[in-house]
Amino acid sequence: MPLPTVGGGYQIGDGNQNEVQFIAVPAPIAKTVTTTLLASELLTQLITSNPGASTAATYTLPTATQMEAAAYNVKLNTGFDFFIINTSVTAGETTTLAVGTGWTLVGSGTIAITTTGHFRARQTAIGSWSVYRI
Repeated sequence: MPLPTVGGGYQIGDGNQNEVQFIAVPAPIAKTVTTTLLASELLTQLITSNPGASTAATYTLPTATQMEAAAYNVKLNTGFDFFIINTSVTAGETTTLAVGTGWTLVGSGTIAITTTGHFRARQTAIGSWSVYRI
């Protein structure tokens, strides 16, 4: 379907379902070495990883309290998806998503070289989040 030549793209509820739906897409956050992710970085929803030096990297989620401060309008049982793309082509440069305080990981946090990890973060209670590997 070609992009529309007029208008601002599909808007939910305006009845014009033939136009493309646009979403905000901030620039990806680029990471290399082991680090703790900021809540604001997670909210960009796209993180690239290239560990380098033939070594693995671990990215730890921020604390649940930090996540709630950044996502101040979150409600229980809501959340967001985010992706970590391991752009490395060198063996041994895996990326692992680790949990911070107040988080539970469901599924594998390991992202092999040249693959993408799709995750869903969900607030399960105040001060408590789950992250699911999809």
